[in-house]
Amino acid sequence: MDFLYAWFNQDCRNRINYYAAASKYSNYALDFKDWHFYMRDARIREPVLFGVAFCVSDKIFHPFTGEELSINKSQFVYYILIIDVICVLIVIYFINWLEWSYKEYAKVFDDTNVEMRDFSLRIENIPMDMVYGGKELMLHAQLWNHIELLVQKAFEQNAERREDEAELAKIREDRHWEVVDLTFGKLD
Repeated sequence: MDFLYAWFNQDCRNRINYYAAASKYSNYALDFKDWHFYMRDARIREPVLFGVAFCVSDKIFHPFTGEELSINKSQFVYYILIIDVICVLIVIYFINWLEWSYKEYAKVFDDTNVEMRDFSLRIENIPMDMVYGGKELMLHAQLWNHIELLVQKAFEQNAERREDEAELAKIREDRHWEVVDLTFGKLD
């Protein structure tokens, strides 16, 4: 960025010259008449300039034609504010729409797909470990057998209620169901 050092007062220019003369970069120091590379001093920090930018005019010009617009910057702020509020409301609406469509899709997905939880049972009041001598495998086998007998009995009762002897014979002869897994867990 090019700027005139004449914009600064004398004290500020002296300070800039002090730092620039000791700078390891030669772009500004070369402008000095008596500057040489051996004048560099690593103990003196590099010059740092801070600038403040501000608008000189309150008028707004068309960016392509350069014509002055009929509104000024203080009025234009309201247009920007309205556009900003509209954008925020659109984003909020869009996020809610995404959430709604996700829940609808999840419901359709849940209704159309078969998952493990559709065929799961939760059994409570399982006996303590000491009843089976601390052998979890014995409890596992007893539960497995108990569940299989209950399900077999339920299918047989259903066939007997309908008085369907062919179905009852088929159920007793060939099982068309099975217990897939038993898993022990804790509820905290």
